[in-house]
Amino acid sequence: KLELLVDGDLFTARLTFPLDNEPVRCEEAPEIEQPPSDRMALEEGNWV
Repeated sequence: KLELLVDGDLFTARLTFPLDNEPVRCEEAPEIEQPPSDRMALEEGNWV
């Protein structure tokens, strides 16, 4: 499940799914400001 919350210039993306030891790559992501999530952070356009 992918949730996209857009509020003005603030773009927040949340991924909620079982993590099976494989990173999720978001190669074409815009510049995103995002608070620290439970188990992942967005850095330089890639889910790490």
